[in-house]
Amino acid sequence: MLSAPLRVYWDLCPESSGGISAGDAEAIAGQLTALRVFFVTLRLLDGKRDGLGAVISMLKTGGARVVVSVSSPESMPERDTLEVAGGLDLYVRDKVAFDSLLRGLVLPEGMPLSVSTVPDSSNLAEIVKVVKAALGSGIKTFYLINPDLVNGANYASAYTLSAAQRAEFKAAIEGVLKPLGDDVRLFVHDLFLHKALDLPGLGGRIEYAGCQAGDAIAYIDKKGLVYPCATLAQPLGDLTKETLKEVWGSDLRRSIRERLVAIPGECAPCRDAGDCKGGCRGLAWAAGGPNSNDSKDPNC
Repeated sequence: MLSAPLRVYWDLCPESSGGISAGDAEAIAGQLTALRVFFVTLRLLDGKRDGLGAVISMLKTGGARVVVSVSSPESMPERDTLEVAGGLDLYVRDKVAFDSLLRGLVLPEGMPLSVSTVPDSSNLAEIVKVVKAALGSGIKTFYLINPDLVNGANYASAYTLSAAQRAEFKAAIEGVLKPLGDDVRLFVHDLFLHKALDLPGLGGRIEYAGCQAGDAIAYIDKKGLVYPCATLAQPLGDLTKETLKEVWGSDLRRSIRERLVAIPGECAPCRDAGDCKGGCRGLAWAAGGPNSNDSKDPNC
């Protein structure tokens, strides 16, 4: 058992696309089950994953809520597999991707459906289009999630928004969502964007405790490597060779966690440092270098 509840994001893809074997996938699922991980998002990549239903079933035996996240029609599970999961998330960048996923989608009755996207400096207008289209399809849960800097996008500049971009996005998204009140749920990873948005209940739904990477959050890539989160490209261990319990109890994980909770030197003079605690440490490390604790979140 872990000392704190753990939320895991796990990429799964076919072995032909570089994914782990069915045996390794089930073994990792068994590790998560043994540790009573309470929430698992399975991100499906590059086509259908054999044995997905068995992985989901095993995770659920440990009490985990399992959501399947899909970014392409080719990776969409069969309906009987979806019936085992606790929800389906459409992970998209723009409206074209959203439309392609929604086309022909037939969900099990009562299946919760959500939309996730990563805000960056080039897709804010597209996000507004996605939200409008999703609302028109009856979807009312949205996630503006943290960027994936582990898988080939290890730079922070694309995810750093200017004041003008934030203001424009704020006006557009509030114009769409505010009339709907609490009927719509929006979750925002970017603390500074979260605080800027004036939407019913949004500002009161957060008591920020600082970066949770490597503590309440873990990310597993398609090869079985585990990271503090998808934004922090520092591998902690290989779950095909060691257990998550061993990784989470390692000196490496503890030392990284100590660095993540330290207030950056750049933030020391700021009166708000105790509230924001440096913001997203993954973005900060990507912008300022992993050997420095002094960099603030570039979105501050």
